[in-house]
Amino acid sequence: MKFNKGAMFGLEARALKKQSGGLFLARLRRLTFRLVEGQQAIRVQTAKGAMFGLDARIALAIFGALSVISGAALYSAIKQAKIAQTNQRIIETAKSVEQFVLDTGQAPSMFNTMAMNISEIIENPSLPGWKGPYINYKKVSVFQIEDGTSPMFRWFLYKQQDTGLGGTTGSSSPVCDTSNPCGYWLKSHLTQGDSSTKFPNAEAFVLNLDEYIDGGDGDDKGNFRINWLGSDNTDPIIFYKVMPALSI
Repeated sequence: MKFNKGAMFGLEARALKKQSGGLFLARLRRLTFRLVEGQQAIRVQTAKGAMFGLDARIALAIFGALSVISGAALYSAIKQAKIAQTNQRIIETAKSVEQFVLDTGQAPSMFNTMAMNISEIIENPSLPGWKGPYINYKKVSVFQIEDGTSPMFRWFLYKQQDTGLGGTTGSSSPVCDTSNPCGYWLKSHLTQGDSSTKFPNAEAFVLNLDEYIDGGDGDDKGNFRINWLGSDNTDPIIFYKVMPALSI
C-alpha cells in the first residue's frame, strides 16, 4: 500500500511537472507572440508616422503653391475691380454734365478760353431748368470738383479740340469749326495735389484704364485720352469725352 502510494505520488508529481512545463511553454509562446506583435505594431506606427510626415510635407507644398496662385488671382481681381470702379466714376461724372446740358439747354459757363465752371453741376447757377445737384461731389473751386473717395479724382471740364488731345503735346486753346470739332472733356491730373489725391503707380493705372475703356487704342485716340507730362512720361493727365461741344 505504501509502495502503491509512492508510485502514485511519483506519477502525480511527473504529471504536475509536465502540466507546469506545458503551461510555462504556453505562456512563453503567448509572451513571444505579444513581443512580436508589439514589434510589428511599432513598425506599423513608425511607417504611419513616416507616411504622415511625407503627407504633411506634400500638403504643405500644395498649400504653398495654391497660396501663390490664389494670391496672384486675388491681386488681379482687385486691380480689375479698381479699374471697373474708376470707369464707373468717370461715367457717372460725365452723365451729370450731360444731364445739366439737357435740363438747361446749355453747357456750364466758360471760366477762361478752355476751362469751364464745372461746379455749376453741383451749385445752382440760377439757370432756368436747373435740377441739380447732379452729382454728390465737393466744390474745390468754380472750375474744379472732387468726388470724395481715396485716392480722389479732381475734375475739370474743358472745351477742347478732339484732335491733338493726348500724347505728349496736349491741346491749345480751341478753334472749333467743321474742320476742328470740339468736345466737352473731363480732365484730371492724377499726380497733382496732396497724398490723398495722388494715384500710386499712376502710369500703369491709366494704361490699364485705357485698355478697359478704349481697348488700349493709344493715348491720343478714342473717348479716353492720356496727356503725358515730364520727360519720363510718368505724370499723366487723363481726358474723357463727355459729348460734342454745342454749336451755340
